[in-house]
Amino acid sequence: MEVYAFNGEEASPLGGTFGSRALAGLTDPDQPLLKETLEGFGRRVEEILACRRDFSDAACYLETHIEQGGKLEKDGVQLGIVSGISNIVRYLVTAEGQSNHGGTTPMEDRQDAMVAMAKLIVFADAACRKIGHSLVFTAGKIQCWPNAANVVPGKVTCTFEMRNVDRQYTDELIREIQAATELIPDGRFTIQQLIYKDSAVCDPKLMEAFEKAADSLGATWQVMPSGAGHDADSIAHRIPVAMLFIPSHKGISHSGQEYTPAEDVERGGEVLYRTLLELDEEIQ
Repeated sequence: MEVYAFNGEEASPLGGTFGSRALAGLTDPDQPLLKETLEGFGRRVEEILACRRDFSDAACYLETHIEQGGKLEKDGVQLGIVSGISNIVRYLVTAEGQSNHGGTTPMEDRQDAMVAMAKLIVFADAACRKIGHSLVFTAGKIQCWPNAANVVPGKVTCTFEMRNVDRQYTDELIREIQAATELIPDGRFTIQQLIYKDSAVCDPKLMEAFEKAADSLGATWQVMPSGAGHDADSIAHRIPVAMLFIPSHKGISHSGQEYTPAEDVERGGEVLYRTLLELDEEIQ
């Protein structure tokens, strides 16, 4: 048995789950900013590519994690057995207009890049809700030039991120966004894909092993997808994986208020332990 503590799991300029993607051989040497970012830490692309592990001797990968959402607590269920992990698709959208004096430029003569970006964000949010199927969209990081209170913005960039376990819905959303850029007169748009991480399906037999272990402990559970990215997503491209969720209090995550009671952590650890024992006997 091997136990991994991965670095770079959270979001970064190179995307999340960086350590597990390196281990699984999923690092794209042509990824934007890869070479420059690594060199900033005194590392080279070749070193990361050399981290790939040979998984021919590995039977499976198991991971326990907080839910990072509020469904388990809301439903009064103690454990979540993950059916699949959403893809993560991230774009850098740029709107270009014309910087000009904020006091002397009439409204009808403005090419305001911020207004253009705001219209596109509102459109994308509405399109995501219309598509449905648990698709989510986030406009998470926005920058403006020249970023002055009295100047009409001439350039704005914003990250557009979308997630779903089924790629057809993220593909549909970006197509609608691209079409909408042709209909917004305030700015000229360019869209660059920064990150694409494919979705993963958890192994049914491993899920069943988690279910049996939970039942043996008398714990309640439900099957659910994961909207967050996890290291299991990377490893699923090489060997079967399964994930177990424990509740997140009030559904709060990526916050100083993130909290899971100790008894929930203990229960998750015990189910993971019993699952490992069961799988060890089956594999032998």
